[in-house]
Amino acid sequence: MKRLIFVLSAVTILSSCAGAGNAAKPPELDVPFGAEAEISYGGSECTAKIVRYGSGSWEFTITEPYALEGLTVTESGGKTTLSMLGMESTADISGAAVSMARALSSAYDAAAAGGEVTHGSAGETALTGTSDIGRYRVTLGENAEPAVIASEDCKLKAQLSSFAVMPENEVTAELDES
Repeated sequence: MKRLIFVLSAVTILSSCAGAGNAAKPPELDVPFGAEAEISYGGSECTAKIVRYGSGSWEFTITEPYALEGLTVTESGGKTTLSMLGMESTADISGAAVSMARALSSAYDAAAAGGEVTHGSAGETALTGTSDIGRYRVTLGENAEPAVIASEDCKLKAQLSSFAVMPENEVTAELDES
């Protein structure tokens, strides 16, 4: 009987230790949000206001450079639409074409769906993995909020600020207006 109690105790202790050694549970990133971003993509740079309504549904409004101010880039279901001054066009019309919006949304959505949690030497936490367009890294800042979205394969880096989760009623209202 003593042996059975010892074995059960050992199994319980080892089970709890094994669970503690596993990678941390990823933070909940599959949420609608708004943020500002400084984006570098393939040698070009811009500043944009970003809204993520849900997986595969994004809107980017360019605020800088001045020549592109007001350009709205919508990523929805793998289709990228550009609109400005009442004119509209489509991007990503070939398999090889990847817009900044598609690269950024693909990286983030893949992380939100279950990226691998990694911890850097400087104490940073990130989600890494591979999306349909290549390897990505979403680095988390304060309160486990996304701070940087990057894709080495696409030469993409987006530094996020003013991150705010959107309440469900705002998301519904925004989608109804579209």
